[in-house]
Amino acid sequence: MSITLYVFLFFVTSLHADDIATSKLTSTIGSSSLSSANTSSSSSLIDVEEELAKIRTTCLTPQDFELLTGNAIRYYPVGWFIHALIEQSVATIGLEELRTTLKLSALPPWKPFNLTEPSEHELASATTIEEYYNLREPRSKMRSLSSIT
Repeated sequence: MSITLYVFLFFVTSLHADDIATSKLTSTIGSSSLSSANTSSSSSLIDVEEELAKIRTTCLTPQDFELLTGNAIRYYPVGWFIHALIEQSVATIGLEELRTTLKLSALPPWKPFNLTEPSEHELASATTIEEYYNLREPRSKMRSLSSIT
């Protein structure tokens, strides 16, 4: 039963993430801001430091967490689980972006979780950057299918 709940919550948060992001965007940005944003030139640069400061100071409220579950479950019973999912989501997105930046293929198919570090011989025998990276990529039991067994 608990595994079913975890899987359900994982998929519900994924399905509703776009709805929540869109509703938060439209609720925090007024229509006048949207119209001026649409008329501004697309060549303007984003102030990275300003955006990072916004990210650092933004917190999700209990209502935001409830929206992540489609308002199906109250915040307190599922809050700890959502925090873990968000933490793993950020790590997964970061790894995917790193793979894209390095021009590597998408994440490899699921394999049983293995925390064993690669040997020096395995690292030295890697013939491509992708093979080497696949050996060195950070692993997490939470991001493996072995975590639900």
